[in-house]
Amino acid sequence: MPSHMSSIGFPTRKIEAFNYYLARTIEAGETISTQSGFYIKWEVGNGVELWVQANRDRQIIGLNPHFSGSARMRVGLTARISRPESILDGAFRGWVDPPETDNPEMVGRYPLVFDLPDYALYSSLSLPTLVTLQLTAFAEELKAFDTDQAYYDSWERERKFAAECFIPGEAFSQDGESTKQNPAHAFFSGHILAAERVTNQFTNYDFYWAKVRTYGGEVDVVADPELIEGSLIVGGVVSGTFWLSGRLQDTQCAIAP
Repeated sequence: MPSHMSSIGFPTRKIEAFNYYLARTIEAGETISTQSGFYIKWEVGNGVELWVQANRDRQIIGLNPHFSGSARMRVGLTARISRPESILDGAFRGWVDPPETDNPEMVGRYPLVFDLPDYALYSSLSLPTLVTLQLTAFAEELKAFDTDQAYYDSWERERKFAAECFIPGEAFSQDGESTKQNPAHAFFSGHILAAERVTNQFTNYDFYWAKVRTYGGEVDVVADPELIEGSLIVGGVVSGTFWLSGRLQDTQCAIAP
């Protein structure tokens, strides 16, 4: 069954496989200390990363996948969001592609919420602030089209979303209410700038990566091959729903533990 883990080549159909990846990360990874606990970061290769979490007593409390790609996006960070699942989990809220100003607590093209695998490293970061973001979109549903026209023809309703559009997860609701508070999810479509079938160097399982230009910036998209409808072609269009995981690229923002 496709998952966020299989979107970077880690099949997790059995809990034993998940535990094996966790143990391997602890064995091979780099330990990073924070005020709240520890991250253990394993750079597998080809952009694939796993981040194990341990509390101050060094008890394992979580694991998150990430993919380090070449896409970049300007974001004005305005607020922190804690996650109940783990003290080392968290997200930022911000505005994409804000205007050039000394006050990034303005508006931009649209609001964005994204999770971070290294969230606790930024506990002392002053907000609001303007950053360069590497944003990875883990596909949960993904359709690919050879041309803009093929994308537009796929819409059954008269009103169609643009080939480059981005709708934050908070915009989706059920009975008028958000289905999840501060979700790091989005629906977006965009043009494929680059695409590749990538092999996870540890498992030898393949996944797909695409660098996508969407409304407001670039996003690295990763997907389990089983999820993809159509073919990822440079110049074509992708569209779907995604979980968003980001890492800040401004090294001066990193907070020493």
